Amino acid sequence: MNEPIGINTIEKLRNIVGANGSTTDPDIIAPHLSEWRGKYFGHTPLMLMPKTAQEISEIMKLANTEQFAICTQGGNTGLVGAQIPFGEVLLSLKRMDVIRAINEADDSIIAEAGVLLANVHAAAKQINRQFPVSLASNGSATIGGLISTNAGGVHVRRYGMMRNQVLGLEVVLPNGEIMR
Repeated sequence: MNEPIGINTIEKLRNIVGANGSTTDPDIIAPHLSEWRGKYFGHTPLMLMPKTAQEISEIMKLANTEQFAICTQGGNTGLVGAQIPFGEVLLSLKRMDVIRAINEADDSIIAEAGVLLANVHAAAKQINRQFPVSLASNGSATIGGLISTNAGGVHVRRYGMMRNQVLGLEVVLPNGEIMR
């Protein structure tokens, strides 16, 4: 499943994400191909940067139909190399960076997967609240990455793991189905 993808498939993917949603430029892709310790180095034919769950859904449906692999990346702060593509199409969540809602009444924030942890902290502070997950990678770790790894952070003993902070999710399954 890690066969090179063809130019027709690349064009279909570019049509899904629009003009600003993909790149093959090696200089733009390079920072996404290694993790911060320099332990893992990868490669990709294409970096996609979708803006919506619907775009991710269409990407995943195409990946299933045309049988190519996807590697998803949030803030690239992981320590195990799982976020580094080794020939797969790189799906970066960095454009999914909108805080959709801040609700003081129920102490909740709705944040897209690519929102930086620092921005969630700032949003909580706007309503005189504290978001308890705190890490050294505060300025680069994303909410989606924190959820996918069930991050703990320095306050984990008092407030629990990331899963304890999550009220609900919107996810795209590998077959492209969107679940809420």
